[in-house]
Amino acid sequence: PVILLDTMGELFKVYSLAQAVFVGASLVAPGGGHNLLEPASLGKATFHGPYLEYKQGDADELARAGLAVQATNADELAREAGRVLADAEYRAALSDKARAFIQERRGASQLVAEKIIQLLEAVGE
Repeated sequence: PVILLDTMGELFKVYSLAQAVFVGASLVAPGGGHNLLEPASLGKATFHGPYLEYKQGDADELARAGLAVQATNADELAREAGRVLADAEYRAALSDKARAFIQERRGASQLVAEKIIQLLEAVGE
């Protein structure tokens, strides 16, 4: 089955139901794309188009880790998604790898908060 959404604020919940996720708004220019890290954080195989505007850094990092695939057309998307959907062991390995990838990058909010506190303390001196 395929789930197609045209509403705000529901993607993350629906990603949890998927075996593979195509992140929309990325196949046609100007694009923009949605957050690629959300499906990865749930251990989902992630696919996207070439037009990411503000998410290219995340796409590059996920691609280097072998966790996201860019598809430039429907044939590429079908081929790559078909590979993931047909191979449960491969899908499970990707899932574990994606969760580890996200876990390694947690803590940014804490680091930013600590830096803000340091700056505020320096100003108050």
